[in-house]
Amino acid sequence: MTAPVKLAGSPAEKEAVADAIYRFGLSLDTRDAELFDSCFTDDGGIELLGERATGKQQLRDLCYGRVADLDTTHLISNFRINIEGSKATLTAIAYAQHFGKGKGMVEGSKFLLTGSVYRAELAKDTADDIWRIKDLVIDLHWSDGDFAVMQDK
Repeated sequence: MTAPVKLAGSPAEKEAVADAIYRFGLSLDTRDAELFDSCFTDDGGIELLGERATGKQQLRDLCYGRVADLDTTHLISNFRINIEGSKATLTAIAYAQHFGKGKGMVEGSKFLLTGSVYRAELAKDTADDIWRIKDLVIDLHWSDGDFAVMQDK
């Protein structure tokens, strides 16, 4: 996906689009499955570290099921959003800190900190008047720490 130089959409509508990504990060950090499900269209998908999930159950298995039990913080910023009618594209930068469950406040705990670029296609759900993720590619650019933390539940 190539990002356009000039972006379309009002500031208010762009904030509504960004909210889908904010809901995604917050749902993982607060272990909120209902909020997680609200982020995606019924056929929504994620690509992460070469794995692909499509549909609510696969999304829960690949992403929510692996991350929500950990102590995490997802910081997402530097949004660029382009809106064309009821469709939008988005890029953002994300830092994600991961610790084993219950170990986030334990000094010296092993951790995994990642830096990623998020690339998303979104669609407006006119029934609920909210934006949902149709496709999210999480492009990991760097990491620090231990990937074994992801199995430390």
